[in-house]
Amino acid sequence: MEPRSQIERTSLGLALISSVGLLVFAALWELRWSRLVSTLTRRQQAADEWVERALHDPLTNLPNRSLLNDRIEQALIRSQRNSTSVAVLFIDLDNFKEVNDRYGHLIGDQLLVAAGERMRQHLRASDTAGRMGGDEFVVLLEIRDRNDPVKMVADRLRRALHVPLLLEPAPITLSASIGVAISTGTDDSVEQLLDKADSALLQAKHAGKDQVVMARATSAVEREETQVKQDASN
Repeated sequence: MEPRSQIERTSLGLALISSVGLLVFAALWELRWSRLVSTLTRRQQAADEWVERALHDPLTNLPNRSLLNDRIEQALIRSQRNSTSVAVLFIDLDNFKEVNDRYGHLIGDQLLVAAGERMRQHLRASDTAGRMGGDEFVVLLEIRDRNDPVKMVADRLRRALHVPLLLEPAPITLSASIGVAISTGTDDSVEQLLDKADSALLQAKHAGKDQVVMARATSAVEREETQVKQDASN
């Protein structure tokens, strides 16, 4: 019986060693897998943060020009599919250079951040406020109903900027000129819509600032003539 007992003990020992080995292997594999998942998660987070920085203004954290253009383009596609419209508000802070020169760039930057936040607070969740650069902002509105009060929204934003911004060394009151363009059909492009809003903004500036000007709707013939001129210039 002794040889058999020896074999049984040997078999049992080998089984225990095998079990321990499997447990160690499983633990090491789980640790390796956990580290791999953690590394991949960190890399994904870093990539997401890079994309976030690339598409947002570093000062105000609002969408930048690239993201704004993309959102306007997507909104135009939806509007053509759903037979709705898109409005673009081109906003320029009046006399910002004088304020910047008087109080310095640090206060000027704080002013831009506060102005952007105030615009965002007075918009719907579906609307987009972004910074084009300098003291120029753009607001995108998707018009789902003919009765959507685009002019009213623009006036509300203009009045919101009138409320003094509580900055050191003293509260600062701003005003803004706003040009508004509304898409008129399937031929509208991002560039055309922004150009029309920018032209309306210049009219608001020339008319004395601190007001809203709606871009004149162009007819199909006028749009065709404009396209012909653009093609000829290219």
